Amino acid sequence: MVADSLLQNIEANVESIWPLEAAAQRALAHSVAGRREEALEELDEAERLLTDWPDDLTGGGFAFGLAATYGRLGELDRGFALLEDAVDGPNLVLGASTLRLNPGLDAYHDDPRFDELVGHREAYEADRRAWAEAHRPWLP
Repeated sequence: MVADSLLQNIEANVESIWPLEAAAQRALAHSVAGRREEALEELDEAERLLTDWPDDLTGGGFAFGLAATYGRLGELDRGFALLEDAVDGPNLVLGASTLRLNPGLDAYHDDPRFDELVGHREAYEADRRAWAEAHRPWLP
């Protein structure tokens, strides 16, 4: 099975270097294989590791990935909790367009909280653009 092959690859190549990524990928593999309880256990571990993640710029990407897996499992409340924490700060992955267009979050689109989440991110991005304009020239 593909999920089992992925799990073996994670253990062999990712676990020792990126434990957070490994837990996230194991959760995804278990969800694809229909192993809900195992997926939720790995998501719990990944969230624990994310809490200690030192980099806000890349933490949003991990939050996005975990939320996508929660969406696959129908655990929208837990996914929204991760996304809500991530949208009001700097990160390299989680822009308003990513929220709207990435199919990983399709499970969230019909929930009224989704539009509010995107609105929060758009407001953050507008605020950052206004700051950049007010502090020009910051590039030669």
